[in-house]
Amino acid sequence: MGDRVKKGFSALMVFLEERTGLPENSWIPMALTAWDLLGALWPMNDVFRPKLIRIRALRYHARFEAEADEAVIAFSRSPVPSTWDSISSGAWRVLLERHLQMVTVCTANATASEKSIWIIPQELPEGDRTAAAVLEWWLEMKLPWKPRDPGQIELPEATHPGPIWPQ
Repeated sequence: MGDRVKKGFSALMVFLEERTGLPENSWIPMALTAWDLLGALWPMNDVFRPKLIRIRALRYHARFEAEADEAVIAFSRSPVPSTWDSISSGAWRVLLERHLQMVTVCTANATASEKSIWIIPQELPEGDRTAAAVLEWWLEMKLPWKPRDPGQIELPEATHPGPIWPQ
C-alpha cells in the first residue's frame, strides 16, 4: 500500500506545484468543505452524461482500475473530456463508479456538517479545482462501498444540489 500512496501523492504534488507555480513549502493551506469538493467534482457529471447509456450496460471490473488511474493522470494534465476519448468502456465504468461514490461521500459529509474535508493550496487557481479533485480523490481510489449493479447507475441532476462555496 505504501507505494500506491506514494505514487498518488507524488502525482498530486507535481500537479499542484505546476499549477501554482510554487514549491509545496510556499503554499498557504486552504480548508474546503464537502460542498466545495462536491462543487469541484460536479462538472464531471457532464463528462459522463454522453457515455451513460454505454456505461450503464457494464458491470464494474477491477481489471480496468489501472487504466482508469492512467486516465485520471491524463485528465490532470489535460482536463477536457476528449482526453478520455480512447479509454475502454471498462475504464469509463470504473471512473463513473469512483465519481458516484465520491458524490455520496461529499453529500454525507456535507449533511453531517463536517467543517472541512479537503485541503488545497490557496494559490491553486479556481479553474484547476476539478482536475485537482479528480486527481486527489479518484487516483487509486479504494471504493468505500460495493459497486452498483448496471441497472442502478444514475447521474445526479444537472444542477448542483446545494451551496458550492462556503457560507
